Amino acid sequence: MLSSRRLVTVVLSIIGIIYGGLLYKYLLTPMVPSFNHVSPVNLVPFRTIAQNLTDGGTPISHRGYELIGNILVLAPLGVFLALKMRKFSVWPVALIAVGISTSFEITQYLSWSWRVADVDDVICNSSGAIATYLITVFVMLRYRPKQYPSRARQHP
Repeated sequence: MLSSRRLVTVVLSIIGIIYGGLLYKYLLTPMVPSFNHVSPVNLVPFRTIAQNLTDGGTPISHRGYELIGNILVLAPLGVFLALKMRKFSVWPVALIAVGISTSFEITQYLSWSWRVADVDDVICNSSGAIATYLITVFVMLRYRPKQYPSRARQHP
């Protein structure tokens, strides 16, 4: 029989493998090419986000799926970093999230998968990781402050 610590490790490993597979499918599997595929890259911040919020031609379910999906892609990273970091600091989380998300977009661009490398995806992915990091730190400090004393801000 597995100890509770070992069981948690096994469950988290299985969740990580499933998450990795879903990331691969969501980010790197080829899409069906479309005839209105204009450019494989968008470097204008907030262009795609604005289009998703205002485009009347695309069903809202697809627009919402794309926007919420991009925010949630790196959400588990925020939780993981909150649990692993010794001190509360948003900057390392932001840098790690931007780095990982940028690597996703570069891979999409180089893979010729008919996906668009989009700066808005980096913004949404990073925002999701930062938001879940902050929520997780808040929950840890709120409900178990003695268990996580090093996560509290040190005031001089």
